[in-house]
Amino acid sequence: MSNVKEIFNILLLSISLSTVLITLVSFIIFKFRYNYNKKDKQGLYQLKGSFFKRFAPHLEIENAKVVEERKLLARKSMSPQKKLIITFASFTFFIFAFLSAENYLTFRKQIAKNNKDANRIKQLVRQGLLQKRDFNPLKTQATFEEFFTVRQKTQYKNLLNAANKLNVVLIIDRRNSEKNQPNYNIAFERWKQFLNRNEIPYRISGISGIREGDFIILPQLRYLSSEQIAKLKESVGKSKMLFTGLPGKSNSMNSIVQELTKIKFIENKKTDLFLPTQLIGTMGMPAGLTLPWYPLDQVQIPAGSKELQSFSRVSGHNGEPIEDYVVRDFYSRESGVTWTMLDPLEKASFHADYFLLALITRGSDSSFIEIANWKRDENKAVFSMTVDSEDKFERIDKFLELFKKEKLKASFFLVSDLMNEFKDIELKENGLFEFATHTNDHKSMLSKTLKQQFFDLEESRFDIEERVGSRVHGIRPPKEEVNEEALSAIVQNGFEYVFGPNKKLSFSPEIVAEGDIVFLPRTLSDDFEFYKNKFIIKQNLMLRAMERELDWIKSSNGAHFLSLHTQIAGEDLPFKTIEMFVKDLKRDGLWITTVDKVSTWWREKESLEINSNGKSVEIRNHGKDTVKDFDIRIYNPMNLDSSCFKRGVSSYSEHLVLRVAEIKPGDSVSLCVGD
Repeated sequence: MSNVKEIFNILLLSISLSTVLITLVSFIIFKFRYNYNKKDKQGLYQLKGSFFKRFAPHLEIENAKVVEERKLLARKSMSPQKKLIITFASFTFFIFAFLSAENYLTFRKQIAKNNKDANRIKQLVRQGLLQKRDFNPLKTQATFEEFFTVRQKTQYKNLLNAANKLNVVLIIDRRNSEKNQPNYNIAFERWKQFLNRNEIPYRISGISGIREGDFIILPQLRYLSSEQIAKLKESVGKSKMLFTGLPGKSNSMNSIVQELTKIKFIENKKTDLFLPTQLIGTMGMPAGLTLPWYPLDQVQIPAGSKELQSFSRVSGHNGEPIEDYVVRDFYSRESGVTWTMLDPLEKASFHADYFLLALITRGSDSSFIEIANWKRDENKAVFSMTVDSEDKFERIDKFLELFKKEKLKASFFLVSDLMNEFKDIELKENGLFEFATHTNDHKSMLSKTLKQQFFDLEESRFDIEERVGSRVHGIRPPKEEVNEEALSAIVQNGFEYVFGPNKKLSFSPEIVAEGDIVFLPRTLSDDFEFYKNKFIIKQNLMLRAMERELDWIKSSNGAHFLSLHTQIAGEDLPFKTIEMFVKDLKRDGLWITTVDKVSTWWREKESLEINSNGKSVEIRNHGKDTVKDFDIRIYNPMNLDSSCFKRGVSSYSEHLVLRVAEIKPGDSVSLCVGD
């Protein structure tokens, strides 16, 4: 047993000694290798094989530290050029990445905006906006000649029909012809020419040959015998008379006209001042039209002219008010006497002949039917405030705010290039304002070719319609300069009206360009005139001038378009004057509206034809649009055969007003049928 234990102990001892020996041998071998090949050229321990890595892990850690220190040292010892390149490359990469991300986001945002804009443009096109029109380079001109309309022609015809029913007598005076020279012979011949060219039946007779029921024309008979005067007085109430000049004045203290009408005449202290004749807007005559029509005799004038109902008056040479209000015709219903200073013009003139036919119709108490000048009978005149938004465009805000506060309708003429610079200004159709073009660059249209004018106007029209969201109906040419070529560019762009200079001295629109354009004249002074006359810096003078001109135009039943400019009226002092004028504006009897509404109504009105057979009144619409909600006025309805015209009318001095609800294109309506 003891032997076994000894053997086992010896075995264990042998194993232990073997282990120690192996360890010792390994250590010796490692030390030998370590001592003779300690590090490589890079300063690292040679730890090849898993044995050394296993038994010398601390050396591997040392090697890793050496490598890291070398890298750090390499970075520290990097050249400035290399650093700059690496920095620039890094920065460039960062910027590129940022811009790429931004461009992507912007691209997506732009796509969304383009989609939104495309849908908006699509909607505008569906509304009839942004309409592309063809340019015709061969259509180089459009005419400014007045286009006589359906209404004008039929009204003229109606006046002629009334005159043809009369027993017209043109008085000849062979007995006193020498005393009545030279005016009598001139006037007599002109009346013959007038009656002949209008094919009005008449007879020539002396005063002694007057019969009951005649309509007598006595031209420039300044001398009358006592027998002739007695005959005329005897004819009062039996015949209607039309006197020109001052019959009987040279052989009597008072003219026979003064004796018959009880209207006083006073001496005209300005006989050497030949002033033109301005028409009053009634019986279908153009309000404020100023004609170079001068009396043969103006020695005396009627006193109290403002109280007399008249178709004509004296005007300044620019259509402006004059100090002494002087009428050139009147009618006394009690005596049946019409008096006028005016004899027919030597050459035919539509408006002058129309005026004389209206005198005859009124003076004979004939019935006459007209369309209310400004749509409703209660509208005696039109007032439109207009603003040219050019220099100092941003001041448009002041006018928008003022007019909106005062609920005053107004038209704004925009220079579209300037408009595009002020995106924050709200320009929207709101029932009060109209926005039209003042061209794209405010350069004179006359400085451009026809092609340039066309496409510049198209660009401006598109810009404004897209911004405002409503149609651009009209244009105000810069500097009020427009000729036949510019008018052609305007017509080809499909504009409906031109708001321009008042070359024809009128307070009424006019149809031109063979019916394509309504021409609306700027009436009387604008803020440039006030500035030139230094009224702009004197508040009371400017305010008084604006009120006086409005009253003058109202008295002619005309249209007043007051033109302002952002760079002038937008200054503090004149703007305060505008504020006072707007706040104190007397609106009774005024149709206050925008220029496009006036243009539309005028075009509609001029397309209407009125005919009467005594039993009924027929109104036919020859235009392209439905005409709604307007009045017609019937003078002397008591002379019509239909009893329904006479209901509610008690005397010849009254006129009858009828409201028409609607007439569609090509249709007609008949009033007072079957009573």
